Amino acid sequence: MADYYPLLAKAAAGLSGASPDARQAMYARARKALLGQLRAIDPPVAEEDIANESAALDAAIARVEAELFPATAPASAPD
Repeated sequence: MADYYPLLAKAAAGLSGASPDARQAMYARARKALLGQLRAIDPPVAEEDIANESAALDAAIARVEAELFPATAPASAPD
């Protein structure tokens, strides 16, 4: 699996104003680009591998939000 955190952190930090809406739009573009690239590979990538990469991207997004923008990150659910 790729480490998406460094790329996302750099991109999020470079956003003008880094508003939550701007960051969410960036994350949506990243998800779309990742899925597009994985689905274009020939021979096809297994759906399980695509799901794993998507989960890795989502984990990196959550880490970026928690570490760089803690005031706007959603609160954790209580255990």
